[in-house]
Amino acid sequence: MKPTVLIFYANNPGQAFLSELDKECKGIQQLLNAVERREYEVSLIPQTSISDIIDTLNIPGRSVEIIHFSGHASDSMLMFGDTHADAASFAGKLQSMKSLKLVFINGCSSKGQVQFFHEAGIPYVIATSRPVEDTRASWLANQFYNYLSLGRTINAAFDEIQKDTRLLKTDINLVMNRGLLLAAPGQERDELEWGLYTLPDPAEYRLPITRLVTDQSLQNGVKHTRMLSRMLVALKNQTSPISSKYKNTIATIELQGEPADRIMVRSLLEILPYPLGIRLQQINGIPADDGNTDEYHRQLLYDYALFFETQLHLSAILLLSQIWQNKAAVDLSLQEKFGPIRAFLTSNRLNHSLSDYAVVIRNGIEILNGAGIVNIIPKIENVRDYLSSGAFEAACAFFDVNKNYFWSHVRLSQDEAVERCYASQEHIMGDLPYFSFVVENILTSVRDVDTVNFRHVDKYFASSVSQLVAVSEEAGSSFMLNPNPMENKSVLCYSKYDYDPCTPSINLFPFLLDRNVFIRQIATEIDLYLFLGFFSDEMVTNLSIRKVQNPCYYFMSLKNPQKIWRFNDQDPSGSDLAHIDDVVAETYRQNHLLTNAGELNTYLNQFKTFFIAS
Repeated sequence: MKPTVLIFYANNPGQAFLSELDKECKGIQQLLNAVERREYEVSLIPQTSISDIIDTLNIPGRSVEIIHFSGHASDSMLMFGDTHADAASFAGKLQSMKSLKLVFINGCSSKGQVQFFHEAGIPYVIATSRPVEDTRASWLANQFYNYLSLGRTINAAFDEIQKDTRLLKTDINLVMNRGLLLAAPGQERDELEWGLYTLPDPAEYRLPITRLVTDQSLQNGVKHTRMLSRMLVALKNQTSPISSKYKNTIATIELQGEPADRIMVRSLLEILPYPLGIRLQQINGIPADDGNTDEYHRQLLYDYALFFETQLHLSAILLLSQIWQNKAAVDLSLQEKFGPIRAFLTSNRLNHSLSDYAVVIRNGIEILNGAGIVNIIPKIENVRDYLSSGAFEAACAFFDVNKNYFWSHVRLSQDEAVERCYASQEHIMGDLPYFSFVVENILTSVRDVDTVNFRHVDKYFASSVSQLVAVSEEAGSSFMLNPNPMENKSVLCYSKYDYDPCTPSINLFPFLLDRNVFIRQIATEIDLYLFLGFFSDEMVTNLSIRKVQNPCYYFMSLKNPQKIWRFNDQDPSGSDLAHIDDVVAETYRQNHLLTNAGELNTYLNQFKTFFIAS
């Protein structure tokens, strides 16, 4: 039996409710389970009772190496779901578990318990010297296990969270207390409440994780040549409506070997839709010449995750947009399929697992089929088997961790970062064949009768795109205009290159938004935003938390995913150009999306009625 990490937590009915416990412990479980090539198991016991403790610790043959407890505590007591537990008695129960290396008591003023666990022979104990707040405790625990999941020793992981706390302590909201008694007001907080207490000269401990690559390959840094060539070959049998030149590059790869990276990047940019193209550009961007490789690798790992997520996002919106566009054909018998979709659209997608896309895509396909709607992208159905595979689950878990490391500002060593970069490439190379249908469609932004193609980048790493790939024969006519005004300010998806105004297309608004079309002039810069959701939850960006009273629409910039734009449909006059966390020196002019705020609001109300409120 593999070594085990046990996670206990409980909210006792007689004490103040700790809202972060469930999120904290499930987050730790999800993180540790997502570690690739792990040689340990994770067991989570929610709302732990005394009988749960006894049953769990008495499982024959189990080798427990870490115990984590979160909840109310004191210097001699632990509060479980049904009653108090004497810490000395609990430690005595653990004395026979010679495999146990760490006990983490994430509750208030638990330092007095350290002696009991040391007397039981447990070499490492993390405990608190005074009362701690709920949100702060949750953040610190997750950050500690972030570093432990990288293969760091307990000492090294604790050193990192001490640094992080000094750097970020002003950004952590402090809320409910985890003590059995409330802390005195005005208590000094200069020193970290948590301490790592060790027996004399303990052996170093780290989670049992098998390394993937050799030290020699890590020394060479991150190369993308193999990934780029594999991506091109995966698209060999697809027919791009924009370009066939990429097949010349594939022939070169097969006959002569891999050409320069920039040639392969350019070939991919000619056929990948813009949302994926911008991700590929950023992945292959040249590092800044400032010696800050830590930040480069942190951003690179996030870009890999966003490339993977964008494939899922495009698949979902190509389905949901067709349902929205043909909503009259959807009858009540299909309403149950909307439950998971509604949950997906009304929650903050940045805080959810990538695996949540699977049920949205599967249900979207089933709704189209059930309503008799002709799917103009039939090859999207090929992705269903992949979404049920272990490879998909592993990729989602891996990239969820990449995103978590990014938003948590986890500092990776160069070796750790490079190893995760190559693992990211393996996942991308493995999943792209299932999403190869994306090159067979054209995304365009309709600006009256003019259309800008979201695909080909005119020069290496340039930001502008080629323009006017499709216009009506009479540029001044309104032949291409739909009677619904919003249909002419949207991103459209066509299934073939030689299209005319009658060619079937998918209106991707509001799932994919080009903000520049709303300024009523042709813009050379593309400013695409992805729909994140309609919700009133906490919006977390850069480790700051913004409470939102009313549900709002949230959109994320493709160029800069840290830029989040919020539209409040209940008060459109209060929406402006500023992104969340933007600091502006003067009053911002009204957002150009709101050139006609009433028109946008009416459209979004229809969308809300169909997808969210029904």
